[in-house]
Amino acid sequence: MASPTGPIVFLSHSHSDRPIARRVFRTLSAHGVRVWLDEQDLRFGSALTSTLRSQIEAADVVLVVASKSSATSKWVGLELEFAEQHDLPIVPIFIDPLTEHERFRDRLGVDAISPQAFAAAVHGLIRDLFRQFEIEPPAADPALLTAGLRQLAAEQPSLAPLISGCLDSQGLHQENMAGVLGVTFHQFDEALNALFELMPKESIASHAAHGFASAGAGVQALYSWIAATGDGGLPLVSALGSTLEPALIPSAIGLIRACNPPNNHALYSFIRKNAKHLEGEQRRAVSGLVTWPLRDTTADLADVLGWVAMKHFPDVLEIRWMWGRWIQSGSFDGHPSKPSDLARYMADAHKEQRPGWEPMHEALRGHVRSCLRSRDKQKVSLALDHIRAAADQDAPVLAALLRETHGVSGSAEWNDWKERDPQTVEWMSWYVFHVAREAEGDRNWLRALNEAKEMVEFEQQVRQASS
Repeated sequence: MASPTGPIVFLSHSHSDRPIARRVFRTLSAHGVRVWLDEQDLRFGSALTSTLRSQIEAADVVLVVASKSSATSKWVGLELEFAEQHDLPIVPIFIDPLTEHERFRDRLGVDAISPQAFAAAVHGLIRDLFRQFEIEPPAADPALLTAGLRQLAAEQPSLAPLISGCLDSQGLHQENMAGVLGVTFHQFDEALNALFELMPKESIASHAAHGFASAGAGVQALYSWIAATGDGGLPLVSALGSTLEPALIPSAIGLIRACNPPNNHALYSFIRKNAKHLEGEQRRAVSGLVTWPLRDTTADLADVLGWVAMKHFPDVLEIRWMWGRWIQSGSFDGHPSKPSDLARYMADAHKEQRPGWEPMHEALRGHVRSCLRSRDKQKVSLALDHIRAAADQDAPVLAALLRETHGVSGSAEWNDWKERDPQTVEWMSWYVFHVAREAEGDRNWLRALNEAKEMVEFEQQVRQASS
């Protein structure tokens, strides 16, 4: 049975896996697991020492770092054989794909083969160890986390600027960055995740972001930062805003998916730098993150995300539909995006010969038509704003928009409007005609149009004041 203070573990490993074994030892110890780690370098004879036997017998579980090295290690074999003789559960922590190896076959282990998933796998193991004995996992002990970090800095002096800098001052200084990036992954990853667990603040998250972008380290810290902030903020943008190694793409997608609300800045930065490296399923996953959760242009940088997504995923119907929904719902009518924003996107897409924008032209034509025939002065003005913007940006959709103005004042909708409010309809008919005339190229109409509009509005104000 486990002791009242938590499970007791014997950790078996080969000599070449010592840095990883020490990482597991420090992580489990900081979270309340009693761990015995055999670090004896010189062993003589062909039998376990009495000390090793007693430590294995006292354990509730035997963990083994399952690697190519431990698969052939004589001493690991002896330790596991002794544990089996005493009916102790053996749990491999797989860092190499050895689930079918005779030494580890038929054992329910922990999948830590992906380096970026290692920290989460070990934390999952901690939860399982405590739950097996119906004990709630305790929070990490800050003193043990700190002691473990100090020990790690002593083992790997190149990490000392990062660890001591964060524990004792303001963090890692730029001039010491190169040395830190040269350490092994597991030591770097351990340092970043333990530092964030000890001090969950933005400066540590920023170090983790740099560690992920440069070496794939610090994923667990970034997940914790996202959980604390919702969208991960600028540290996540920093982590994903560069060209990543292909092996890091799944972790990057997982980090984006964890955001709630979505981090549009991080997503469009990731797409811009990494879209061409995505494989089929990854491409589908990322394009899905663009369209779900549903966005409108009131979301921060949503239209920029949509623009970048259209550039890299022009064949994805859902992204085209998203743009169509934005246009038809009036997201570019002025709050917060403007008709000029939409016109500029359309003009740039035409200049850069980007495919997929034809449905958006049709969506805008339909929106302008609906506004022109709405019998609503403000909506008619919005339609004319889109026409002006298309003319100013030289957007190819202009011709289709202008066709919607032809004859609109004689339509059934305007005739019905005229019966109810002839004075407004007379002015708006004149206004539509002259905006269309100006948009077609006669720029001299613009000043006269604005002056006439101001005069009519002034006369209306005078009549209202005297009535």
